[in-house]
Amino acid sequence: FFSMAEAARQAGAELQAQAEAAWQAGGQAEAEASGGEALGVGASILIYVESRACWCEATVDSALRARDAAHRLEIRQRGAAQSLRRWLNLSEQRWLPASAGPAAVA
Repeated sequence: FFSMAEAARQAGAELQAQAEAAWQAGGQAEAEASGGEALGVGASILIYVESRACWCEATVDSALRARDAAHRLEIRQRGAAQSLRRWLNLSEQRWLPASAGPAAVA
């Protein structure tokens, strides 16, 4: 029998693998080619957070800031008590539109 914690860990591992596969298959390149870097407020994305070595769900919290081409993102990690808010230039990050990632996130 799987415990609830084990089932959650396994689902998290599957999300990580599926998001990585979608990114490697060109999901970010496709989004950028279609103007995805200028995401609107409220857009859902998956972003790879280097410091945590994992893919996390994020929501665009503000419009593109022209001076440094950054968006303010609210980043959520499964199991974390709080979300993070960061200004990030998406052209310098690994990210995907949520719709290009695993179905469990979309």
